[in-house]
Amino acid sequence: MTFRLFVNTTITSVTERVNTERDILQIILYNRINNLKERQSMYITSNLKKIMDERNLGIRECARLCNVNPETIRRLYNDTTRQYQKESLANICEGLKINIEDILILHKGD
Repeated sequence: MTFRLFVNTTITSVTERVNTERDILQIILYNRINNLKERQSMYITSNLKKIMDERNLGIRECARLCNVNPETIRRLYNDTTRQYQKESLANICEGLKINIEDILILHKGD
C-alpha cells in the first residue's frame, strides 16, 4: 500500500511539473511570436527603382555612375536586398546626389 501511494504521488507531482513546464513553454512561445510580429510590422524598402526610372537610368549605368557593383544596384532596384552595406549606400547617394532617406523608406506597423 505504501509503495502504491508513493507511486501515485510521484506520478501526480511529475504530471503537475510537466503541465507547468508545458504552460511555461507555451507562454515563452506566445511571447516570441508576438515579438516577431512586432518586428515584422516595421520594415525597410528600397526606393531606388523609382529614382532610377525618373532619371531614365539603367542598372549598369547607375552602377557605373555610383562606382558600385551592378548586382548591388539590381538588388536595391528590385528591393530584394537583405543587408544594406554602408559603403554602397554612401556611393549611391554621392553618385546620384541624393540623401539616404531618398533611397530607403521605413514602414511602421499597423
